[in-house]
Amino acid sequence: MGDVDYKALYTQRPPPFGEELKAYFALDPEYINLNSGSYGTTPKPVLQAAYELTKKIEANPDLFHRFTYQPMLIDVRKRIARLIGAKTDEVVLVTNASLGLNIVLRNFDWEEGDAIFAFTTTYNSISRTAQSIGDVPPHPTVHTIPLNFPTTHEEIASSFKEFLRAHRVAPNKKRVAIIDSIVSNPGVLLPWQEMVKIAKEERVWSVVDAAHSIGQEVGINLTESAPDFWISNNHKWLSAKRSSAVLYVPGRNQHIVTTSIPTSYAYVSPKDRTEPNFVPQYEWNGTIDWSSHLTVADALDFRTWLGGEAKINAYCHNLALNGGKILAEILDTRVMDPDGDLTLNMINVELPLPPVTTIDEYNRIDVFLKERLLTKYKAYSAHFFHNEKWWTRCSAQVFNTIEDFEKIGRIWVKACEEVKNGLHLKYMSVISIHSAGEIQVQIDENCRRLCYRRANSVSSSPRQTPRPATHAPILALYAQDPTRATRAFTALHRTDPAEAGALLGALFLAGDDSRRVGRFLLQSGGLFAQGDRGMVDVLERAMRWCLGRSQEPRPAYLGFSSV
Repeated sequence: MGDVDYKALYTQRPPPFGEELKAYFALDPEYINLNSGSYGTTPKPVLQAAYELTKKIEANPDLFHRFTYQPMLIDVRKRIARLIGAKTDEVVLVTNASLGLNIVLRNFDWEEGDAIFAFTTTYNSISRTAQSIGDVPPHPTVHTIPLNFPTTHEEIASSFKEFLRAHRVAPNKKRVAIIDSIVSNPGVLLPWQEMVKIAKEERVWSVVDAAHSIGQEVGINLTESAPDFWISNNHKWLSAKRSSAVLYVPGRNQHIVTTSIPTSYAYVSPKDRTEPNFVPQYEWNGTIDWSSHLTVADALDFRTWLGGEAKINAYCHNLALNGGKILAEILDTRVMDPDGDLTLNMINVELPLPPVTTIDEYNRIDVFLKERLLTKYKAYSAHFFHNEKWWTRCSAQVFNTIEDFEKIGRIWVKACEEVKNGLHLKYMSVISIHSAGEIQVQIDENCRRLCYRRANSVSSSPRQTPRPATHAPILALYAQDPTRATRAFTALHRTDPAEAGALLGALFLAGDDSRRVGRFLLQSGGLFAQGDRGMVDVLERAMRWCLGRSQEPRPAYLGFSSV
C-alpha cells in the first residue's frame, strides 16, 4: 500500500483485523512484530498525515508556529480529554511519559521527612527519577514496595495498603506514590483505581504512570477514578506517531505543577498569577516537531475507521490470551496470568531457560537474545527476568495473527536452545569506532568472529606477548609517535572495521593505561568529547567485557533497555 488519500480511504469499509491490516503499516514484511508495546507501530495514514503536516510547516514556518498550530493543538487536547474522561483544561501534551512523570515529581516542594513510594516493578527510568530526587537536599526518603508475579489484584491492593500504613510520616509531611496502571515488565494490569482510592484514604498523593494505558485500556474515566496525576503515551497503543504523551493534572492540583520542563515563556510566578497558568505553559515551551502531537487526531481517525476502541481492544485482548496459550504449549512452559485477570493486550509467557545467578550472566543472555531475534530471526517480543524466571512479553496488535505467535514460539525455542548450549558465551558484539563519535554495535557474525580471534590471540599480561602481525606497525607507531599512529588507526578503521576493533582489543588486553588509549582514540576522531576521561574509562571496561576478560556487569549501552 503506497501513499493514499487517507480521508477518501475512510469512506471505504476497513479490512478485517490480522494479516490484511499489515499493509496499512510500514513494517518490514519479513519482520514479526510482537513488541508494539515498547515503541508503538504507526499506521501509514498517520505517517502520511505527519508528512503532509511537515510540508505545511516548512512552506511557511512563521505562519505555522505563530498562528496555525494552536487551534490544531486545542482540538487534539479536546479529543484526548473526551477519550479519557477529563476536562480539556486538565490535559496537555508532552514528549513522552517519562518527561510527564518528571514534570510532576520535580514540581513537588520536597522537604526533609517526605516520602516517595515506588515498586520493584516501576519502570526503570522512573524509579531512577525517584532515587535522584532522594539523592539531593532535602533528601526525601524513597521506599520500594516489593511486587512479584504471579499474584492477584486483591493481594496487590492489600500489600500496598499495608506498606503505606507501615511507613507513615509526620503530620506536616507528604507522601507520594508512583502507581503503574499497567506494568511494563511484566505487562500486567494493576488495580490502579483501587490503589488510587487507598492512597487517598491514607493521605498519599497518587501519581499514575499510565504509559501503556491509552489505546489499550478501554473505558478510562479520570474524573471518576480521580488520580492526582496521570500520564500516558499516545504512541505506544493509540497508533500516534512517535513520540507523544498526555499529562493529566486536575484543576485541584494544578497549583502543584508550577512550571513545565523546560520552563515556558508563558510561565508566571505563582505569587503573580491572576488566572490559571497550567495550559499556556505547554502551548509553547520551546521549538519542537509538532507533527507527532498534532497527528494524534489522525491516529484517532484511523482507529475510528477500524471500528473504535472497544472493537480494536477486543481483538487484541483475545489474540493475546489465545496466542499466549499457544506460545506456552510450544515452549512447554506456562502463562504468567492463566486466568487473564491481569491481562489486557500483553501476555507474559515463561521462557524455557534456567535462572541466572549473576548480573554478568543476565547481561550476556539479555544482549544475546535481543541481537539473535532481531538480526538472525527477524522477530521480536520483549523478554525480561522476573521472580527467578525468564519471560517473554508479547504485545498483540490489530495486524498480528495467531500465526505470529506460532512463528515466534518456534523462534524462541531455537534461541533458548542456543543459550542452553552456551552460544551466548561465545557470541560477542564488535565495537567499531566512528568519526562521528559514537559507539555502534556491529552484529555481523564474520566480523565478530574475526575480532574475537584476533583480540584473544593477545595475552592479558602487559607487554610480554608479541601482538598479531597485522597490528604491529600501528602499535609500534603508538609507542613512538601517537599522532602518526592515530592517522594509521583511522585509515585502518575505514578499510577494515573488524581489524580496528581487534586492535582496540589488543591495546586493552595488553594493559595500556586507559588515559593513553583515550588520547589515542580522541585524536583519531574518537568516541567521546575531548578530555572526557571518565568516558574513556567506561570504554575500557566495555572492551574488557566484550572480550570476556571482565566479571563486571555489562555496560548499559551495550544493548537496549526494555520499554
